[in-house]
Amino acid sequence: RGRQGWLCGVLVALWGSIIAAAHAQPKDFRLVLVQPENSELIMRVEGQTRDLGVTLQVAPGGWSSGAADQAAAVAAEHGADFVARIQRSSRGVLEVRVYAVGPRSLRARRVPARARSSRLTTSAELEAAALVLRGELTALIDAEREAAEAQRASDAAPVETGSSGSTRARCGSKPLQ
Repeated sequence: RGRQGWLCGVLVALWGSIIAAAHAQPKDFRLVLVQPENSELIMRVEGQTRDLGVTLQVAPGGWSSGAADQAAAVAAEHGADFVARIQRSSRGVLEVRVYAVGPRSLRARRVPARARSSRLTTSAELEAAALVLRGELTALIDAEREAAEAQRASDAAPVETGSSGSTRARCGSKPLQ
């Protein structure tokens, strides 16, 4: 009996360390950028998302209406956590849309148009749109990581508390001391 309890205790400790190691690695998120205006926009988005733990993939189409159901289909097709589209309206306003797969949420923000008199102005608008996308992704990633942390905390809750207040792990049907 003593040997079984010791072995079971070792197995519980080993399993716990494997789970902890798996959760210690931050998740690498996948972002699909749909229908980018030009290669400069792709570079701006890459630069703004590089340190967020996001892998960027570009898709030529699939999200023309800006609706959540189309974004969900693009995400499923590419195995993505997020789908983004930055598109210029007929009035020159850049609209940034971000769809998050986990919460199934769609966020939209606009970057006001400036007088399009120079290449520098267009470049600044694209950078502003990439910054807006970064802000939305940061909020969504933080929310996803907080939800994962809460789930891990609830999964790691004590199995049984004895009358003295000490916590006991269970292995089989017998509590470990």
